[in-house]
Amino acid sequence: MPIDPARHSVIIVIGAVLFGLASVLDDMAKAGNRTVAGLIRSVLSALLLSVGIGMMSGGIQHFSDIPQYAPILIPTGFAVSLIASIIKNQIKLSVKRAYGVGLLILALAVPLKYSLDYLASTPTATQGDGHGHGH
Repeated sequence: MPIDPARHSVIIVIGAVLFGLASVLDDMAKAGNRTVAGLIRSVLSALLLSVGIGMMSGGIQHFSDIPQYAPILIPTGFAVSLIASIIKNQIKLSVKRAYGVGLLILALAVPLKYSLDYLASTPTATQGDGHGHGH
């Protein structure tokens, strides 16, 4: 996003719409999801999943170009994707299990964030020219 916000905003919207549409069509093919509530859940969870996956893959792909954003994008994308998967698959979590999922997210995301912060502060992380994957 920071490299060319207008261009990447268009790419994000197109990707999210295509991912959402494919997910909705897949869910509609299943007999149990032909309700309005099922369709809404499918669209929202597909959009969340698309955004989360995009955050992770974009953070990884452009780490050398924008190392200050990757430590935020990657762990947040992981959390968003996990939550979207839980919603999409209608996984019922008790309060105890919801806390467990929250702790799992924190146990993985916090060390990942600080590890990536450290890596981003090293000279090798910024060797790219800021335009197109460090080349």
